[in-house]
Amino acid sequence: MGFLGRALRASRGPSIPVSSSAAAGLFGSTAVTDAGAEIAAQPERALRFSAVYACVRLISEAIGGLPVDLVRTKGRFREQLPDHPVASLVADVPNPEMDAAELWRQTVGWKLLRGNSYILPEFDARGRWSALWPVPPTRVTPARRTDGRLAYVVRLAPGEYAGTLARETDVVLDPTELLHFRAFGLGVIGLSPIGQAAEAVGLGLTAEEYGSRAFQQGSKPGGIIKSQTKLTDEQWQRLRTRWKEMHQGVRRSHLVGILEDGLDWQDTGMSNEDAQFLELRRFQVADIARIFGVPPHMIGDVERSTSWGTGIEAQGTGFVVYTLMPWITRLERVTRMRLLTSPADRGVKIRWNVDGLLRGDFRARMAGYALGRQWGIYSANDVAALEDLDPIPGGDTRLVPLNMGLIDENGELATTPAEVAARAALLNRLGAFTQPASAPEAPEQ
Repeated sequence: MGFLGRALRASRGPSIPVSSSAAAGLFGSTAVTDAGAEIAAQPERALRFSAVYACVRLISEAIGGLPVDLVRTKGRFREQLPDHPVASLVADVPNPEMDAAELWRQTVGWKLLRGNSYILPEFDARGRWSALWPVPPTRVTPARRTDGRLAYVVRLAPGEYAGTLARETDVVLDPTELLHFRAFGLGVIGLSPIGQAAEAVGLGLTAEEYGSRAFQQGSKPGGIIKSQTKLTDEQWQRLRTRWKEMHQGVRRSHLVGILEDGLDWQDTGMSNEDAQFLELRRFQVADIARIFGVPPHMIGDVERSTSWGTGIEAQGTGFVVYTLMPWITRLERVTRMRLLTSPADRGVKIRWNVDGLLRGDFRARMAGYALGRQWGIYSANDVAALEDLDPIPGGDTRLVPLNMGLIDENGELATTPAEVAARAALLNRLGAFTQPASAPEAPEQ
């Protein structure tokens, strides 16, 4: 729908009653603590927990930094379409305010936090896509019309901008007018990973606050003071005050303690409670990594062994395949379904290219390219393109081993007529050299 249609619809309000029951309360949070309820109500607050911030940043920036291609499939061959009208929007400049990397980082980040993200596409005067605008998921309410069809009620707040979309009024959009990217879910809206794990995130934040307050206000220097005699109230208060002045707070930690006559220091070491607190902090990092499907070692938890493979290459491949690809697949399918609607776009796909993330080290890549060249899979220019190098003249020729041939279904050597003729000529020549010479004729008597 163009600018005029949206403006008219916004001016008179929703012409069809819309029920929001499909969007409200379907997947309510099960948080029971104050910290969990706070996170469930505002998932962005979970970014205060370093493990959550690390996971969201890692996934969103990894996907946002990938090149995006438009490819047309023709049988077994693929053709790049850099001049397609949609190509520049998804790969370079989606709108005048941001680049494509920023758009996709924001889109994926919203999905990771709230389970849903939205993009509003815009038309130009010729009816072609001209811009892609991100819409905050807090401003969109998926709903059902009275006839059961899905719709989206969008209401931008003052100061927010999404192209020609009206602000401070309800605008009802059809699914074809809005790109809706869902996280894992069981209905028309995606589940918020943070909302479903609000208690785990709240526990991590509470543990951080507990540790911070313990260091800030704690006066426990790791031991106790024993007196050989009973202290008077005045002596006890004096000792307590002086010890607190000398040792309370992180800035006074590890100072030398001075004990008077009759007082002994007994080191208590780390208590079981302290050990459990440290173990809880380590467990919460792994727990958050599990929520987002991120290998713990990629957000700094290197104490545990990983089952993601041995070596950086194998672990990186596992991260791409098991963590990034599900999010990327959703981006590819929604953008294709909503942006490539013309009959001329049949066979065209939008692809996030992860080849760069899957590349091995230099030696492994060169060995793979050598095998590909040897067996005719790659040409020299194919390898150059994979390494982002310029093509070379005559580099499109593929090599085929001389000792290889095609075998037909009968197990016989299959050749073209030209090859058959050449082989027959060669055998004839070889036969002339191998036939026994005839005996000379006897002279006539």
